[in-house]
Amino acid sequence: MRAGAPADEAEFRTATRDDVTTQLGEYVAFVTPSGKTRCMTGELSDGALACLVTLADPPPQPDEVYGEWVPGWVEFDGTEVTMGAGRADPGQFSAGTGAELPYGSTLKFGDYQCRSDQAGVFCINFAHQSGVRISDTGVEPFGCLRKDDTPPDAAARYSCR
Repeated sequence: MRAGAPADEAEFRTATRDDVTTQLGEYVAFVTPSGKTRCMTGELSDGALACLVTLADPPPQPDEVYGEWVPGWVEFDGTEVTMGAGRADPGQFSAGTGAELPYGSTLKFGDYQCRSDQAGVFCINFAHQSGVRISDTGVEPFGCLRKDDTPPDAAARYSCR
């Protein structure tokens, strides 16, 4: 997961939506060259990595979800990763989309490092020695992450318990 050409973190400290650029301060945002996966850290996710991925075969909306079901909403904080969420708003993604992270490039920020690849985005959390592959087929956990009870408002959850 660590292989790849390092990208300049400063290039990923903004997000753009409708020609309006938002400075993200200590947070980052990026999109894969395919446009299928957009990721961002932010205050609204307590610094966790949140990604929106266009899934090839999205899971159905759970009965307990009210509002808009976003099957490709992924949150990864190092000790847990969840896929799917009922959302009333776009969260930090209201700021838009970050710069493109070219295939084969790695972006290191905080405790994370992500590599863009044609097979998906591979992200590791150094503090917890865990990782995920996020792609249009879903989430693949690595390290201490194991399948866990899925909360009623999600499609899947993996944790380091």
